[in-house]
Amino acid sequence: MRKVFSIICLLIAALGFTFGLFVVREGVITHRAAKEEVSQTQHLTQEAKKKYYVVRTAEKKEAKEEIKHADLKIYGQNTYKEKVSVRPEHQEIIAKVFQALPERVVGTIETLIVDYNAEAYRGLAGAHTVIIRGENIGKEEFASVLVHEIGGHISDLGMLMGSPESGSSNYHDGPIPIYRDDPSTDFYNISWQDNTNKRGGVKKEDFCSGYGMNDPFEDLAECVLIYVLHSKSFQNIKAGNQALSRKYEWIKGNIFQGKEFNSGLSSQELATRPWDATLLGLDKSVLKLN
Repeated sequence: MRKVFSIICLLIAALGFTFGLFVVREGVITHRAAKEEVSQTQHLTQEAKKKYYVVRTAEKKEAKEEIKHADLKIYGQNTYKEKVSVRPEHQEIIAKVFQALPERVVGTIETLIVDYNAEAYRGLAGAHTVIIRGENIGKEEFASVLVHEIGGHISDLGMLMGSPESGSSNYHDGPIPIYRDDPSTDFYNISWQDNTNKRGGVKKEDFCSGYGMNDPFEDLAECVLIYVLHSKSFQNIKAGNQALSRKYEWIKGNIFQGKEFNSGLSSQELATRPWDATLLGLDKSVLKLN
């Protein structure tokens, strides 16, 4: 969801960030979240409850430390663009996504906004800003959209950059040119001629999802999502497919610097390409979601 993002960023700047800054604080837990924990432990014995809270306390501490380590601003906003707190469950997911992604990718983010407007876009990202909806979205989907936006778009548009001296490529991010020596162009060129036209002979099996066929930017973001959260399936579909093999190796080298994952519920998840990879079920061990 990049086409309207630059316009939204301008609107945010014009508003002067009126929805306010949320600062992560130790010990912050909402009444709603506390009630949810009570309901989750009602059936446990006293000893089991103690173990549960020891584990949860450790996880929350790790999550908050990870968010602070990322050194970025996290904003909350509601339907009326008023300041709200980022809910603890979203703080934890954000932290665990940060943990799974390279530090240099996370370090590129300057602002992350959780939008609690139920009508907002699920996710938007530019070079240094991410906006993700926090209403009507489950934990797994929230995590997947974050990986798509941060691992894909932030890496692509913010971390990997070209130089004006190399000249403009056939690709552009809205009005902003993407330069010829930008490493991302090597990925785009596998299946694309420019922002809208695919190369001759390209087929749907060369993409990680139907949504990835929209443009080169979504192509990259969907494949990064699959690389991180459904790697068993990526390994399977790239076998015998030169385009996907090249995309896999590009992501491995340019974003993850050789790191690979062993993730996914099955190696057959992508046997039939999904339209939207963020809606696939998750192997929770990768992000350690509860």
